[in-house]
Amino acid sequence: LGNFDRVSKILAMYPRLKMDDPAIVATLYMLKQLDAYLWMKSNGHAALSEGIGQRLADVSVYSKIIRIIEARKEGQ
Repeated sequence: LGNFDRVSKILAMYPRLKMDDPAIVATLYMLKQLDAYLWMKSNGHAALSEGIGQRLADVSVYSKIIRIIEARKEGQ
């Protein structure tokens, strides 16, 4: 459950985030993957399911999704 605890601590620093904003939802998913990567690097271990490459690939995908959501909001 550590992943959820660490991500929730990050989110606590931004109390006015709108949780119904799709870009924020995608950011939450990205934070979960980024935290998992950082935790693996910090502890020097390999994951049982998704490894470092897959976690970073997911971060990249979520970043692109967030850019698309934000561009649509701006009418681009």
